[in-house]
Amino acid sequence: MLLCPCFFVRTTADAGGCFLMYTECRNSKECAPAKHHFDECVERVTAAQSEEGGAKEDCVEEFFHLAHCATACAAPKLWSVLK
Repeated sequence: MLLCPCFFVRTTADAGGCFLMYTECRNSKECAPAKHHFDECVERVTAAQSEEGGAKEDCVEEFFHLAHCATACAAPKLWSVLK
């Protein structure tokens, strides 16, 4: 699971809604290119670890691109809930 801006919420119910919004955004059409690159990288790194004994790359850059997209999508929705 990716990091979420849900630390702003005060109740458990709000946190659940926030995580749902964030997950929907992460899987949205808007974030599809970033998610595709992240998933592709994870597959590549996982394969390299099992076949070659160690991966020569990580997916940090792809992770942050996807997290940024999901956060940018979820933030306006989150603020409307918290107001």
